[in-house]
Amino acid sequence: MLHIIEDHNSPIYLIEIKQNNTINKTIRNKELLSSTLRKIEDRFIEGNGLAIIENDGLCIKHIDSDHKFIYFRGQKSYINGYHTLKFKIEQSTGSYNTFIGICSSDINLRQIMYHLTVVVGWFNTTEVWQHGRCIRNTKIQGSKNDEIKTNDIIQLIIDCENKQIELFHERTNKKHKVIVDSNQAPLPWKILLALRRKNDCVKILPNN
Repeated sequence: MLHIIEDHNSPIYLIEIKQNNTINKTIRNKELLSSTLRKIEDRFIEGNGLAIIENDGLCIKHIDSDHKFIYFRGQKSYINGYHTLKFKIEQSTGSYNTFIGICSSDINLRQIMYHLTVVVGWFNTTEVWQHGRCIRNTKIQGSKNDEIKTNDIIQLIIDCENKQIELFHERTNKKHKVIVDSNQAPLPWKILLALRRKNDCVKILPNN
């Protein structure tokens, strides 16, 4: 906003520039949003069922009354390096109703299922699916505290150099690791999540 200050002793008008507080607040909000988006590693771009992808690809929600898995895949393809993605379980109707993992990027999403050889990931923290094989962690199976619940924050670490992925459960401070056979699940990889029940919802959070 411009204010013209008249100085009768001078033939030249002085101009005082004042910035509106609303404008300043808008600029700060845009800068904060831009900074947050820079910390977002990935976002969802596609699903294969009755679901909602919202908040510019950061939030997925199952809306089908049928209790069937709906799969969601991320935008980025990971072929090298080390990447950390953070998910918040906004709503979970059961600890084994959410799958978190990766798949080869060249597989058609309409054909995807958690037990395919090109998929590796977790249901809860006790059930791993690795190239079509189910591996259960009997050491922690049955522990309610270790189950993934609503409001939990989960980190998925994709390590392309060592061909492995890790699941870090922030509430329990426990990490779970699984090797990925790149002959069965060729690089590049994409993040793969599946939700089973209506209103189950997961959101991608910015990394710190």
